[in-house]
Amino acid sequence: MNTDIVSLIKDKKIEILFQLVISPNEDYAAGIEALSRGISKDGEYIPASTIFKEAKKHGLLDELEKLLIYKALKKFSEIVNRQKSLLLFINISEYMYEFCMETDYISTIADEFKVPYSNIVFDINPTNEESIISAIKFAKYFRKRKFYICLDNIGSGFLNLDKILYISPDIIKINIFNLRNVSNDNYRKNLLKFIKYISENLGILLVAMGVETVEDVVETIDNNIQFMQGFYVSKPLSVEEIHLDLLIKDFHSMILSHYTEKEVEIENSRIINTKIINFTKEFASVLGGSKFDKINLKTSEIFLKYNFIENIWILNKDGYQVNDTIINYDKFNVKSSPIFNVYNIGSDFSSKEIFTMLESSFLDIWVTKPYKSLLTNNICIGSSTYVELGDSNYILCLNINYNTLINYLYK
Repeated sequence: MNTDIVSLIKDKKIEILFQLVISPNEDYAAGIEALSRGISKDGEYIPASTIFKEAKKHGLLDELEKLLIYKALKKFSEIVNRQKSLLLFINISEYMYEFCMETDYISTIADEFKVPYSNIVFDINPTNEESIISAIKFAKYFRKRKFYICLDNIGSGFLNLDKILYISPDIIKINIFNLRNVSNDNYRKNLLKFIKYISENLGILLVAMGVETVEDVVETIDNNIQFMQGFYVSKPLSVEEIHLDLLIKDFHSMILSHYTEKEVEIENSRIINTKIINFTKEFASVLGGSKFDKINLKTSEIFLKYNFIENIWILNKDGYQVNDTIINYDKFNVKSSPIFNVYNIGSDFSSKEIFTMLESSFLDIWVTKPYKSLLTNNICIGSSTYVELGDSNYILCLNINYNTLINYLYK
């Protein structure tokens, strides 16, 4: 294999592939991570590790990284137009922090390809005290510009707690090693406990990285990690291979059989379902007849009275959202709602259970199966029913936090 790194960079013989970051609990992909491989003069693929090794040897790491960023954003621009909420995860090496701040190279390329900053996540992994200081500046600089910051590969290496506390990321990627047989290792057990505590209280999203087996999927679900990434979830894909609905459906068909005891218990609970149906009817009657400009006020009254409601949104008869999701901020802490799959005006629910089952049945209320909420990382149940607003009929949708509902019912 001929690895001429100078020609590789000059001729831009780098191929960008993408790997899914997906929720095991909802039909939702948070984003895709950009991966790279080279193409030799012989037409053979060159692993990323080899490319970086050669680039370092020839003092071309900066040029290589700039090329990867350029090509990743160019390729992503072909996807983001049809998947507007999708996030692009880009790895930024620690030696690039200062360059990125001084030159605004990434912002310039993003502007060139019309990729919104809020769709870009920087994967960073500072490895020593000096690079942590640079990473803190980097995170502050780009967060002000609406980019997201992800701490990569937490649990591998040192200074894990320092990174989290000082950088205050939007997302943390946990190495899957730290979820395997965690009960046998006090350090990993307590590290995971701390990470989960911090994430729940500060609204940080968690991703399990390196998921390679069904056992890894089970560990991720059982540890209440919102998202996962790895070769079991999806192989690296070209832009042409990314059909999110099909990929998500295929993935969920593989893990369909895995439910926690709590989820089974909820599904079999007629009492809870009856309560949810009654509450949904009551909410619809409170909102019924209201004009759209009064919905927020009415919803605030509902949130005060019923603190187990995470959020509320309205659909039209075709299954499209007609208002921005109204979130119960007083009860549930949300740091970065776009990351947590909070839908806004125009979101398409026409193929989702909360709409299709109501429309295709003789029922006037539908209650979904339990799932993990991305807002709170707790088990939730959705419900939907018809409501009249102004002079038109719509569909009211609710997310109900199960644990808070139980506390409300039995307090």
